[in-house]
Amino acid sequence: MGGEIRLSRRDLFALIGASAALKFASGCNRQRPESSAIVNTLREPIIYSSAASLAKAIRAKQISSSEVVHAHLKRIDQVNGKLNAVVQLCAERALKEAKDADEQLVRGEIKGPLHGVPMTIKDSLDTEGVISTAGTLGRKNFIPSKDATVVERLRRAGAILLGKTNTPEIADGGETYNDIFGRTNNPYDLNKSPGGSSGGAAAIVAAAGSPFDIGSDTGGSVRGPAHFCGIAGLKPSAGRVPRTGHIVSFGTGAIDSWTHLGPMARYVEDLALVLPLIIGTDWQDPSIVDVPLGDSARVDLKQLRVTFHTDNTVRSPTPEIIQAVRTAVSKLSGAVAHIDERQPANIKRAAEFTDQVALAISEAYYKRIFTAAGTAEKDYGPIVKRYRQTLQKLSPNSAGDLDNLTFLRSWSFVKAKCSRS
Repeated sequence: MGGEIRLSRRDLFALIGASAALKFASGCNRQRPESSAIVNTLREPIIYSSAASLAKAIRAKQISSSEVVHAHLKRIDQVNGKLNAVVQLCAERALKEAKDADEQLVRGEIKGPLHGVPMTIKDSLDTEGVISTAGTLGRKNFIPSKDATVVERLRRAGAILLGKTNTPEIADGGETYNDIFGRTNNPYDLNKSPGGSSGGAAAIVAAAGSPFDIGSDTGGSVRGPAHFCGIAGLKPSAGRVPRTGHIVSFGTGAIDSWTHLGPMARYVEDLALVLPLIIGTDWQDPSIVDVPLGDSARVDLKQLRVTFHTDNTVRSPTPEIIQAVRTAVSKLSGAVAHIDERQPANIKRAAEFTDQVALAISEAYYKRIFTAAGTAEKDYGPIVKRYRQTLQKLSPNSAGDLDNLTFLRSWSFVKAKCSRS
């Protein structure tokens, strides 16, 4: 499948300068009675349908959960041999839960907005009864006794777990490789990376093996893979989604507010469907607050001002990406109050500040996570080993450096420095 790629988090930051959504394949309307507006939103084959459309059709009994789950399991079987995106499969359990969902509908029972809809989940999140490795050898056979908060909430809303998707070790890296499962490949070009760290999620969603997944994002791990694989991804605001049950949980010091969990899907409407289901206090992650979530349908576009840029000057994107961004901007013309092409001030210094904040991670960050995972230092994977070497070279040399680092621990301070004119 080509040589192994080794992208560090720093490399990933540099690559994410502009993003564009690739147009994915969409089939014809599913052949059902034309009188049903719900079914006419489905696509043929059904694996290309949005999670929102599938949920509506299942509730209307126009299609069964068993049929939907079986179709996605079949798709995974067709593509995963080349992608290596799904690393744990829950086929038997998924089919049983789909059958149960169909029987519940017969009785007039609906679990929630995702009743009978399949999903995959990034392997950095705990899943009850299903091996959850986070890509590190210490957890190679680890089976959690309970779901991560976001997984529990999605299952309670009726979603059915198909399997776990690949991640770099402890979700730390700009491409998706680990010593347990190896490398995940991009569905558009098997010799290229789907990005990281939510690369397995992005790859299988793009390939229509799953309607949606939940990724994690500290420095681009949802946004990067979504861009690489041409799907939609959302990093929610800090404090919205509990990280309980994720390999990088709360209490990580300088970068605690950087790590968020968010949905990934082929359709933006599915991000809007999933996000409200996973937000809110779980009384375990202390950074989460119950802030009301606005209704995107009520946003007045005419009141919005849009600023965009096509090149971050750190690394220039391809002409095709630049054109895709401009095409997207052109669609907004006349729909919003104002459009301005302007590069954020001091964007070139973003990588510099990233490195300085990374000093605060150092050995304590890795030691805490790997100790909890049961991974010995000799078993650390290549991406983590290389990143640790980089951090060691950047260690502070004086008390003054430590004073500066104290200020840099505030993400708001970093943002202010990057945006100051």
